[in-house]
Amino acid sequence: MRKRTILQALAIALLVLFVNGPNVVSLIIVLVGELLLAIFAYKQKEKKDEKVEEPLAPAHELLQLYGDPDDIILLDAVRGNELNHQILVYRDQRCFVVEGQPLNWQDIKSVTFNNYATPYEIPVYQIVIATTLRDHPFIHLSVGQDISWAREIVMEMENWIEGEEKERR
Repeated sequence: MRKRTILQALAIALLVLFVNGPNVVSLIIVLVGELLLAIFAYKQKEKKDEKVEEPLAPAHELLQLYGDPDDIILLDAVRGNELNHQILVYRDQRCFVVEGQPLNWQDIKSVTFNNYATPYEIPVYQIVIATTLRDHPFIHLSVGQDISWAREIVMEMENWIEGEEKERR
């Protein structure tokens, strides 16, 4: 990125030196625009560097906090023993533990799945959880290439949420 910005600034500076008349004003406008874009890109990079993701909570900490889960929904059968490839279900707390973080059922708007591959790739499905949370309005969980697996995960999550609502009525 730095090399590109430096080369652009050098090219504009050389053009300003060798061009006379009204073109100089337009080149100065372009130079100011390039400077503003560079500042914007730098600030975006700073924001990205500041954003520190919380590591996944170790399984034993989750067990101490919530106890044994009522159910475990596997997202990826091959890597099902890893915490970020499973959803832990806690009926009493009315929450799922998704990627090591609790997600209350009342914060979930909808659960669905989609294919996020391009038309030229093998289908790759993901579970999409729409939430009311400002930090995470959507949670995307990769589930592999099997559409029936993705459907079953969505149905299982919906059954837990709807089953709890029916019991409360």
